[in-house]
Amino acid sequence: MFEIAETAWGQMGVAKKWLPFIEDNSDYFLLSQTGEVKYWSHNGNTNEKWPNFAMWFQQVCMERR
Repeated sequence: MFEIAETAWGQMGVAKKWLPFIEDNSDYFLLSQTGEVKYWSHNGNTNEKWPNFAMWFQQVCMERR
């Protein structure tokens, strides 16, 4: 996880207020201090976000199976 964060912050331009916890082909899922989850694409900012980790997990991990 430390390597993911270092790359996202240092090379990809992800703001340090977001904690990258998953990386896939230079795209990231990010977590805020308030618990919001956001999708960040290497092509730029997206509008995909979830109010909390539980909602993200349900929608992204469970429903896409």
